[in-house]
Amino acid sequence: MRNDPRVDFALSTKDWNRLCGKVGMSDAQQHMSALELFHTWGEVLRLRGPYGLQEDIVLQPAQLAGVLSKAITANSQCAANSRDGLLRHARLPSIWADFDARFHPGFLQLIHDLELGYPLRLEGAGDLEATLHAAQSATPPSATSRR
Repeated sequence: MRNDPRVDFALSTKDWNRLCGKVGMSDAQQHMSALELFHTWGEVLRLRGPYGLQEDIVLQPAQLAGVLSKAITANSQCAANSRDGLLRHARLPSIWADFDARFHPGFLQLIHDLELGYPLRLEGAGDLEATLHAAQSATPPSATSRR
């Protein structure tokens, strides 16, 4: 599957389950076991959206380096995507224009999960729709400011 141009970038969980059924896996536990095994081996990546509301299965996980480098980078051409160490969420559709918008929340969540960036939120004001690059902060924000 890896780097095969004939393979889609990702599948929805529904499509994963449908595919598992086609190869003879009859129940949801088998589908999840296979997914966990492939995820552990690095063959696929479970791309979780914020708050667990969506999940896609990335069939081409090697492409994620390119995805992330468009937002978190030292490359001067892409650095404009996150001025002053801030990735503005409103810019995500243009930053990740090559990918279906349904993946954008998962890409952003991956940046947060890998601690490459931290969501900016204020108590009482909620989400500020921006992410601070980890390189801009010597110490990560406290856990209470993250969620």
